[in-house]
Amino acid sequence: MGGGSWQAFYASDAQGVYALLPVPALFLAFWLLRAARRRRAGEPALRFLGLWAPLFALETLLDPLVSGLFARALGLEGAASLALLIPFVLLGDFRIYWLLFALGDPEARPGPAAARAACWTLLVPLAALALFFGAVRSLAPGAPGQGIWLVYELGFCGVALWLRRRWVPELGGIGARRARCLRLVLCYVLCYYALWAACDVAILFFSLDAAWALRALPNQLYYAFTVPFVWAAVQRACAESADR
Repeated sequence: MGGGSWQAFYASDAQGVYALLPVPALFLAFWLLRAARRRRAGEPALRFLGLWAPLFALETLLDPLVSGLFARALGLEGAASLALLIPFVLLGDFRIYWLLFALGDPEARPGPAAARAACWTLLVPLAALALFFGAVRSLAPGAPGQGIWLVYELGFCGVALWLRRRWVPELGGIGARRARCLRLVLCYVLCYYALWAACDVAILFFSLDAAWALRALPNQLYYAFTVPFVWAAVQRACAESADR
């Protein structure tokens, strides 16, 4: 891949750092202003949301700052830079699994959901490593390293589809509105992972420079808008339940 104009834009701090910060920063300020009202008695889902949302709004702010600006300030490259990035990649998936398993529990207990989410978080990365360095590199020894991210993205799409179609319908005791909320969150996750995968196909197989510009969209969905989207979806589901 050449250093086309859109690829240079994608690699810039304007796209990779600064454009990702305003929305989570504004959300965190909004949450702090509403701190006195962020929990509602008798609503386990909202109590969990009051823990989950500010924690991952803060993590969203730290991710591009630490893995981007901080890593470059230290002069980290290659494996060292990747070692700093990987924990944030895992946290990005953990936040979704933790949310799903907590809201899939009628009491939304954070502890058991976190333990389960930690195990699930390793599923796609380990499968992607095994598939890429086993099957893909055996069939195509010259496959670029970026290909592992495509395998990862497709794998997470598969897991999200399975959770939406098989896992959510089998949940009991959480009510139709919370189940619909979980399906909506999984659709949102599918959107950014499918967009990433489509962009990587265009880049890896067709060397399409414009795909780097499109790749900024799933970045915004993943970094900037996930926490506000989840907040709005869970708040709406709980408000509808309370109105009945």
